[in-house]
Amino acid sequence: MPLIVNAEAGQLGADVMRVTDAMDSSITYVTAGVNATDAPADLNDTRVASQSVLFRDSGEYQIYARVRIGPGGGSDDSLFINVPSDGAPSWQNVNAIAGYDVAGGMRYQPAAYVRALGGNSTPGSWKWALFDALRFNVPEGQLSQTFSFATREDGLDIDKFAFARVGEGYTVGFTTDQLDAGRPGVLVPNPKLPDPFEPPPNQPPFAVASAKFLGMVCCGGQRRFLENYFNQVVPENAGKWGSVEAVRGEFQWAGVDEALALAEANGFPFRFHVLVWGSQQPTWIETLPPEEQLAEIRRWFEAVNERYGARLTFLEVVNEFDNQPPTAQNEGNYVDALGGAGESGFDWILNAFRMAREVFPPSVKLMLNEYSVINNDTRTDLYLRVVQRLQQEKLIDAIAEQAHAFTTRGPVNEMVDRINRLGSTGVPLYFNEMDIDGPPAQQLIDFQRLFPAFWENPSVHGITLWGYRQGMWREQQEATLVYPNGAEKPAFRWLKGYLRGTTPVVAGPSSAALARGAGKGTPVATFSASGADGAPIRAGANVSWGVVQGSGDGDGVALQALAFAEGTGRLELTNRLSPGTYRARVYVDVEATVSNLYDIEISVP
Repeated sequence: MPLIVNAEAGQLGADVMRVTDAMDSSITYVTAGVNATDAPADLNDTRVASQSVLFRDSGEYQIYARVRIGPGGGSDDSLFINVPSDGAPSWQNVNAIAGYDVAGGMRYQPAAYVRALGGNSTPGSWKWALFDALRFNVPEGQLSQTFSFATREDGLDIDKFAFARVGEGYTVGFTTDQLDAGRPGVLVPNPKLPDPFEPPPNQPPFAVASAKFLGMVCCGGQRRFLENYFNQVVPENAGKWGSVEAVRGEFQWAGVDEALALAEANGFPFRFHVLVWGSQQPTWIETLPPEEQLAEIRRWFEAVNERYGARLTFLEVVNEFDNQPPTAQNEGNYVDALGGAGESGFDWILNAFRMAREVFPPSVKLMLNEYSVINNDTRTDLYLRVVQRLQQEKLIDAIAEQAHAFTTRGPVNEMVDRINRLGSTGVPLYFNEMDIDGPPAQQLIDFQRLFPAFWENPSVHGITLWGYRQGMWREQQEATLVYPNGAEKPAFRWLKGYLRGTTPVVAGPSSAALARGAGKGTPVATFSASGADGAPIRAGANVSWGVVQGSGDGDGVALQALAFAEGTGRLELTNRLSPGTYRARVYVDVEATVSNLYDIEISVP
């Protein structure tokens, strides 16, 4: 049974507002009295609500919340949850709950994914969210625990919380409404972590045989085995002005030196990230007079050139010119020193590129970088205007879309159309900071959905992933590509097979019909696999089959009711299915190569 508590129970801080729903008087919820996005200072913060919760058993619990997102969407969809660590408060920011999938599927977000109740995906409707990355620990003999949360954005309404021990789960809003009805949940198999793995010392990068590169940030936690997987390098933070020259006139180059040494030792292209940006900039530049700022900007360019010059393959001159320019509202505050908007509307960008062309050798490829370009027509139009203006003076050699997970959730065909528009400029296009979120099955599905469409586009000349190991910036969103023990996740194994042309092919029926009332052990379908050469792959110790959630299986029923007979490609029922139509996706894992491109529709009369 789910352990459900009302959000308004217990002690409410002065800025946690208790409200009775105007449309349904049976619902009492809490909402924020103030909009404050910083974490609470302590449990006495006026935005904190706390209550005592008596758990039935010890162990690790996941947290669900029944919430209603306000009219601001992405500005009305976050809160803080206290997940104590060693007895001290540890406030976890649960943000971007509004980014759920619209068709009853799942979409993974920072620490949360949302299944829309009844398929309703609009703000203003109550829905359950699972804060998937959070774990609330209940020690043995300490079943009474204080649970605390804090409001963040003032448009989010919070009705209830539900706790489920890890390994248990609930469906909401569809044919089996287990949370709202207070019914028992289902057991979710806890997949066995693969054995520890290290790539062979002589393993070549995945894309070594391609004219395009697959790159990686360096260094720190991402350095390990980098040259055994990737063949292009960029420093993640070490090349940002605020990292290099935090103290005026004192330069710290060690991180860039390390990344460049790795690239040069292996003959990999190297990208310097970044000269001009509105984040991670030195604070001392912000208050200087414009003419002095301009002189310092040029000294910064010259310092980078003096140390690295022609050793650079790519040079990001301007990063996030629209999302995060160096204005007074962001960091740096030197847009006006570079010319401000001017006649073009973006003279500061033109002047930055003019300066870079003067300072750096002709062999260095000057690049413009931005995100949310291929998912946004307005920004695509702006990007094209800027690029075309730079082209008039032969100031630009490469353009880039970052391709972070939160920008690539839309229809692939629409993104490809915008890629083609960017490609029409004739300037080589790169994906500079790509990552894909989600638990292993969902991450695998999205890699297969996105990566080939990007990689195979003739306008795209290379893709750089923005981390792949623990410690990467989207680790909480499960964007890592290896497990903590080094074992490669399914998406990474698939990527290896795809780039090397060794991905196996799955064959089987596209639909199956079951009798009503069919029970455990009923055969559903049988699948087979063949290698890239067409030769059949026989079952054995190096072959395993699995089933993951398909795009149409929003409540997870099919996933929980299907499994493969061990060591075979025979799909069977593990639970009885109610009448309806279900979709699932099967995969085969063969010697560290995964294919997951086969869907089956199952109908029960």
